Amino acid sequence: MNILLIRPYPHKDTINLANFAIVEPLELEYLAAYAEHDGINADIIDMMVDKRHNITKILKSKKYDLVAFTGYMTAINVITFLAKKVKEFDNNIVTVIGGIMAEVNPFVFSEEHFDAIVKVDPLNTFRQILLKLKSGERDFISLNGVYHKDKTEYQFVRYLPEHFPMREKVAQYKHYYRYAYLGNCASMRTSYGCPNRCNFCICTQAANGKYWERDLDEVIEEIKTIDTELIMLTDDNFTANIKRVEQFCDKLEEHNIKKKFFILSTTHTIAQNEKTIRRLHKNGLLCIFLGIEAFDDKELKELNKRATSEQNRQALRLLSELNIEISGGVICMPEWTKENFDTLIKNLSEFNPLIPMVNALIPMLGTPMYDIYKDRIAADESRFEIFDMAHLIVKPYYMSPRQFYINVLRVYKHTSASKVSKEHIKKKYGKAEYKRHKKSSFTILKQYIKMIIRNKI
Repeated sequence: MNILLIRPYPHKDTINLANFAIVEPLELEYLAAYAEHDGINADIIDMMVDKRHNITKILKSKKYDLVAFTGYMTAINVITFLAKKVKEFDNNIVTVIGGIMAEVNPFVFSEEHFDAIVKVDPLNTFRQILLKLKSGERDFISLNGVYHKDKTEYQFVRYLPEHFPMREKVAQYKHYYRYAYLGNCASMRTSYGCPNRCNFCICTQAANGKYWERDLDEVIEEIKTIDTELIMLTDDNFTANIKRVEQFCDKLEEHNIKKKFFILSTTHTIAQNEKTIRRLHKNGLLCIFLGIEAFDDKELKELNKRATSEQNRQALRLLSELNIEISGGVICMPEWTKENFDTLIKNLSEFNPLIPMVNALIPMLGTPMYDIYKDRIAADESRFEIFDMAHLIVKPYYMSPRQFYINVLRVYKHTSASKVSKEHIKKKYGKAEYKRHKKSSFTILKQYIKMIIRNKI
């Protein structure tokens, strides 16, 4: 029995940050591990980097019994198109969709194109789908984790993996997986779910708001299997349990592990736990992606962030002092004027070098923010590909779309594209990484210029 696992290519209208950073498809590597454990051959095609986008041609190369997809909101239409092509090629091939959008908004996927939409308990549910198919059964709706519009109750059983991901399945793509100018990186996950309740973030809506942590001895054993120096820990918030971060440092020191780490964190945790962050830095912390979001307490409250504007600054000051690379998300509200962008530039410029992700407010389907802004959404909601954190979804009050996008580019000009940042990259990471970063940034710039010319939502 053969199965095919696909990460889809980006839609042409999506502001594609894969030009800037791309991580390995960890979720598919886990699915492959579950399949292979049960004696089922699994192939992975990462269309983010693989030029083979013709699904029909791929299906002709080998007899596949099942094709599974995963992707974020921007990929919904591409995934649906690919699944439709699979069914047109051979309607007997089972199609499965999983991932965070299937968990939070399963109704956006048509049951006409997908035999199973995995809503809860994804890894165990996928294994159950495979075992049913292997035994000749195709009644997947009866499984607890599979969505159906008439099903009202789901049991959240187990989100922690029982196997290590099969990274060898994407070995041919390994040199593509990197973040900005930091070089190649591997990915792994030590926890699932997020205990925070930011009302704009879809991650807080997954897994019914539950939060699971992997055993740290198991985490250490997986780290030992990774040969890449830099590891991105893709937990939604690695520092959610600060006592566990200390225990993680204990384990790294006990096993004499010398790796570099990239984590995602909240600013208030950094600000309140300076000693632990310093210790983590000594144990290899290279970069942090921070959920900054705003430097205004009123806006932070509106976003249901636990941090204050002062904690944002405290965290940035500490990381700057330690020379930890900083990447961070900031949200530009619809009410912003040019003065708000000027203030953002002033705040961010204090902490150069910094890689900001300057996002328009996205009321993403399935989040509390969507319920607040749904009557003010000006974009075509069927165009999932533009819900990429860059395109405007809510019309700005005091400026045109063109003016908004120009101001976003001004922020980048004074931060990640500043002279200070350019010299930092060249000095610390070399001219080759600088040229690669410059080329990626120029690709994104061209996409912004197209939006500026259009001057539309």
